[in-house]
Amino acid sequence: MTKTIKVKKIHTDEYMEKKEGKFFTDDNMKIYDKDIDVYTEDGKLLLKFRKNVISDDDVNILYEIKNVATLGATRPSASGIPKSGKYKIIKSKSTGKNLRVLTTKARSGIVGYYDTLSNFGYSANKKSKSKVKCRTTAYTGKHMDKFKKCLPIFKRIDRIYKKLVPSFYKVQKDAINKINKDYVIKDTIFTTVTVNKNFRTALHRDGGDLKEGFGNLVIASEGEYEGAYTMFPQYGIGVDCRSGDFLAMNVHEWHCNSKMTGTGTRVSYVFYLREKMMSSCPKKSKSK
Repeated sequence: MTKTIKVKKIHTDEYMEKKEGKFFTDDNMKIYDKDIDVYTEDGKLLLKFRKNVISDDDVNILYEIKNVATLGATRPSASGIPKSGKYKIIKSKSTGKNLRVLTTKARSGIVGYYDTLSNFGYSANKKSKSKVKCRTTAYTGKHMDKFKKCLPIFKRIDRIYKKLVPSFYKVQKDAINKINKDYVIKDTIFTTVTVNKNFRTALHRDGGDLKEGFGNLVIASEGEYEGAYTMFPQYGIGVDCRSGDFLAMNVHEWHCNSKMTGTGTRVSYVFYLREKMMSSCPKKSKSK
């Protein structure tokens, strides 16, 4: 039987905002490693965690695309903010325009489709107007065979999402129906999958995904490791999400990972809908 609990905030919103980009340990955190549903004290769903719902065969296939997570991706807050600040201004080598780029990098990448020419790397000058609104990600285009091999798994993950959090699923399905199907992962309500390899995230809230949707996290790993718990420090809890587990989580709450130790490789897959794609590549638009 799945356990259900309610949690209260142990830190204020102001405190959490000041800690953005900082790393947290699992000290004084309650870490769960069994099926559980967690709600906040005001009745909002924080997470639903299920053990061993992804088959070993599916995990192994997902693991084959781990190399999309190359060192060099820039991520806001999640990579940790250095003392020099979150951004710096550099001049583009191709256009000569000033670009506002993130100062930290991570072993992370994306699969599926995206709504800008950049991945996580930079936000272009506001005056710049790109003719290309949506695209297939570079890894997907170069490794279409591996992407197609994963499609049945993505579909099964979609069904787990639908079963666990049907109300959020319905909202996201309505949103995905507004997007050109050429930029939707087939038979799912996802446009994009972020892949992270041995990436300890600092305190952050996800941006760019559908605000009314819900996060979907799956792990594929090899070898032995400890830690890397997915934590919600504001509530003092976390989960030990391992290979074959599924975590539906409110990614718009403050979250991070604890330190990972050992020689193993841990790859996380986050499934979501890019919110801007509803306007950047609407259903009636033509593919580019």
